Amino acid sequence: MKIFILLILIVVVIYSFFHSVYNFLAPFGYLETRTLKLIGLIAGHISLIGIMIAQSQMRLSWRIGIDYENKTALVTGGLFKISRNPIYLFLITSLTGLFLIMPNAITFAVLFAAYLILQVTMRLEEDFLEKQHGAVYQQYKSKVRRLL
Repeated sequence: MKIFILLILIVVVIYSFFHSVYNFLAPFGYLETRTLKLIGLIAGHISLIGIMIAQSQMRLSWRIGIDYENKTALVTGGLFKISRNPIYLFLITSLTGLFLIMPNAITFAVLFAAYLILQVTMRLEEDFLEKQHGAVYQQYKSKVRRLL
């Protein structure tokens, strides 16, 4: 994910300050419309707010990666009533928004690769949570979808 963040940063700098170089990023010109850029901006901003809300709702259960040493409470309220992984959902939405703002081969590749990596990550976390929380997590999992 650090590589993706770096790639996105490079694309944003090129898009913002070196527009003549931007053509080398294989832009999808037919997607470069004001409407799609506006949708991308709105999706990006809503996603950032959603990520902050979901992280705050996790409170002390918030971790980066799987923490095998510390048991945390299972968070099922707030945005977690709608999605088992709202942070990942909003991350995918923000990357989609960024792609709509700057539709090119790199932003598409980052979106696609991040989606695949997050799918694997979600499944690993689900296995961990099922072992840690047992039947409580299984019941939650049966009621709430992985993303939406």
